[in-house]
Amino acid sequence: MAAFQRALRFSLSWEGGFSDNPADPGGRTDHGIAEAFHPEAWADGKVTPEEAAAIYRKDYWDAVKGDSLPDLVAFAMFEAAINPGVTRAIQFLQAALGVRSDGVLGVMTTVALRSTDSLELALRIVDMRAGYWIARARGEQVVFREGWMNRSRALRSEIQKG
Repeated sequence: MAAFQRALRFSLSWEGGFSDNPADPGGRTDHGIAEAFHPEAWADGKVTPEEAAAIYRKDYWDAVKGDSLPDLVAFAMFEAAINPGVTRAIQFLQAALGVRSDGVLGVMTTVALRSTDSLELALRIVDMRAGYWIARARGEQVVFREGWMNRSRALRSEIQKG
């Protein structure tokens, strides 16, 4: 639970409060919870911190099996699951491990994970995510590039603390 709380605190420090940027495909966003992807949380026109935490736990942390991963890897995976998504996060992990990248946390991925340094692996995931953002920052999305890169640098620094 402590690993999830640490990851959630970090993510929320970057997600902030309410946003309605026309360049954001998620539309209105509160605590990082986009109305387009979580309309049920927006039923009363806003998202509470408790609702956000529950969504982050279920849709991102649990989706990448955060409780079964080494803490630093779980931290990097949670951030990648939030953006660019759960499947892509798992593909980053698999690419970093050198196993078939199918977006499913299966036996081969789990076995490879056991014999890999957690800090090194977590940092590789962070770097892959940063590379993904650089490649994605085109058109309207370019306005988010600097923030994405700042968040990536901050995540790298946080993970290096252990």
